Amino acid sequence: MTDILILWNQEDSEPKLEKLFIVDFFKKFKIHQVIICNLGGWENFLMESGLTINYIPDFYESGFSKEDLETLESLDYIDDTDGHSFDCFSINGHIFASPYQDYIETGEHLTSSFQKLLWHIEKTNNCQIFYKLS
Repeated sequence: MTDILILWNQEDSEPKLEKLFIVDFFKKFKIHQVIICNLGGWENFLMESGLTINYIPDFYESGFSKEDLETLESLDYIDDTDGHSFDCFSINGHIFASPYQDYIETGEHLTSSFQKLLWHIEKTNNCQIFYKLS
């Protein structure tokens, strides 16, 4: 059973389907993923992603809010959420991060950062990505 189905939209031929397990999907696109709970974890994530520790991603593209990280660091949770950590992804210098705990408690197993990551891959690779919730 696969987790990800990619429909490649090829201009000169028929569309092509590719089925991947989530681990293989991450390897194929060189996606780095971590769950962070504090500023030190965020800085490590940025360095592992080849970025400086001062890098602040665009909120609308990434879902990352510096204010959320600051309240997580000072209070151990994110204001106005049940979030106690960030689900973080990086791909080719692009960062996607959003509160994690929120989504577990509501039963949704895809964070907005993962959805933004998929949208970014679709946009930059001329494909459509379908996934199976587990």
